[in-house]
Amino acid sequence: MNLVKKLIDMKRIVISMPILFLASIVFVSCNKDSNDVLAELTGNSKIYQLNEFGISGFSGEAKFEERKDNTTLVTLSVSGVASGESYPAFIYMGSTATSGSLLLLLTNVSGDNGQSETNVATLNDGTAITYTQLTLVDANIKLHKSDSDLGTILATADIGVNELSGKSETFVITDDDSAVATLMIEERISETSLVTLTLAGGGDGILHPAHIHENTEIEGGGIIVSLNNTNENSGISLTDVTSLDNGSEISFEGLLEINGHLKVHKSQTDFATIVYSGDIGQNILTGNSDAYQLTAVSDDNISGTVIFYERKNSSTLVSMQLTGTSPGANHATHIHQNTALSGGSIEIGFNNVIGDTGISETNIVQKDDGTPITYDELVAYNGHIVVHPNPSQFSIVAKGDIGQNVLTGNSEEYKLDAVSGDNISGSITFYERKNSTTLASMQLSGTTPGANHATHIHQNTALAGGSIKIGFNNVIGDSGKSESDITEKDDGTPVTYDELITYDGHVVVHPSPSQFSIVAKGDIGSNALTGESKMYILDENGSSGVSGSILFEQRINGFSMATIQLSGTAADGDHPAHIHENSVSQGGTILIDFNNVIGTAGLSKTDIMKNRNGDEITYEMLLSFNGHIVIHKSLEEFGKIIVNGNIGSNAN
Repeated sequence: MNLVKKLIDMKRIVISMPILFLASIVFVSCNKDSNDVLAELTGNSKIYQLNEFGISGFSGEAKFEERKDNTTLVTLSVSGVASGESYPAFIYMGSTATSGSLLLLLTNVSGDNGQSETNVATLNDGTAITYTQLTLVDANIKLHKSDSDLGTILATADIGVNELSGKSETFVITDDDSAVATLMIEERISETSLVTLTLAGGGDGILHPAHIHENTEIEGGGIIVSLNNTNENSGISLTDVTSLDNGSEISFEGLLEINGHLKVHKSQTDFATIVYSGDIGQNILTGNSDAYQLTAVSDDNISGTVIFYERKNSSTLVSMQLTGTSPGANHATHIHQNTALSGGSIEIGFNNVIGDTGISETNIVQKDDGTPITYDELVAYNGHIVVHPNPSQFSIVAKGDIGQNVLTGNSEEYKLDAVSGDNISGSITFYERKNSTTLASMQLSGTTPGANHATHIHQNTALAGGSIKIGFNNVIGDSGKSESDITEKDDGTPVTYDELITYDGHVVVHPSPSQFSIVAKGDIGSNALTGESKMYILDENGSSGVSGSILFEQRINGFSMATIQLSGTAADGDHPAHIHENSVSQGGTILIDFNNVIGTAGLSKTDIMKNRNGDEITYEMLLSFNGHIVIHKSLEEFGKIIVNGNIGSNAN
């Protein structure tokens, strides 16, 4: 009978000798000094890791060294020991998961130094065994708590053909973000797997059946790999996995990529109750996720969040949590095409949101038409989520943009001023989307219920005026609100958020879609004011009775808006105004023209970008300009100056 067959046969034998007798068997120990021992070793050795069993706190290594007579010196080195204690160590047939009959008794590990040395020349039954044969045996080492408590295992090591390669992956099963169980899959050198299931907190006195089921936890599926029950005391299950339950072989790498989830059942008599469950293999989450807000759009005040989690296989777990739902309700939810503002057809359906909890979880691998869709494609999708009252009602209670349509957080707000007796004013805010397009949100005050105000972006500054370039959705008078998706100009030319916030334009609000007078307007983009300004005093000249000031305000494009405000002007006055060269006392030629000051309001506003020669004049240049302001009585009485004042480098 050869050794391999004999070891296999021994694995089937149930050893029934009393524990005390086993513990009394003595092996020949090495009594020679360390120099003699080293002299007898060939230099060939093999080290196996002793792994902590459960949460014992014990670990170490088992070193097998070949002697020149082909026998073996087995040295155990263990950490976690207590002084004065003695820890039995045995070699058993089979792996740690199957653990058959006793093969060898090793010298107890001393609690004083954590060491044990045993000379091995024969098996427990007297069969001779060489170093080479011992390193190829189908066996495992177990370290026990004491001679009187062999049932408590402190550390284990698979040896021989059961040796672990060192490759492993651990799947953590959580409940409310706390670990409740771990499933560790370790590779053997044979490329099969040792699967260790450990329940947090140890055993609860019950044998828990455990299995790997097909598909994700959300989808559910049949058993594909049966695991050994967890121990009632330690809460640990060890299983050798070489094949699926249907007999198909599965390697370590195959088990790591299995399309499955773990289920731990309450007991052998209560199989229906699941105490722990969680995704494993290709279904685990990578840690990548994207969260989106869902806002209420009805009086039900239902709102919440949806989170997309990436799985290892690139599919997506979608988890939705809503507040404001009612017990008994059942909300249909979908991804629709385009932005929430634009609307679009249903593309992907989710599991309904249960009103009792406000929760829905869905595994997404494809669109409703069967087209596969990955996590990366989903978080860049042109779509929005819609929550409906129930599966048969398609009104909307909540919605929110996802993917490329979400807002980046970048925005620009512009003021819109009233320009008529309607006293309509407000603001418009441009919000950047992830895809570089723009959500334009307008809020006006002073609008009238029932009114419907056409609004546009016109070219140039509000002072200069210009043609319509981009239309918005009308402002509704009841709310004073308008929201528009801006992706292109009216002529079809694409326009990005970055281009819009630097655009040479202004916003105009009209009374209605058919009336093109102006009730409010404001500069945007490159024409908006930076907030930087400089004011100069304009003095009465002679006895004109007119005085005032000029305010230069810097635009984002670097140019200026000049505002002249005078008091004492006649209602019928129309006063030419200019910047002249040099100081008031020196006088000089006209360099820059302003719009005439209208006597009724004593007001003039002018865009300053160039001088009379066509040269650019920036705001910064004006602040250091060698010039002075002159305001004439009229075009007919041009020589009569009513107001003047130094500016730039000539100012006090």
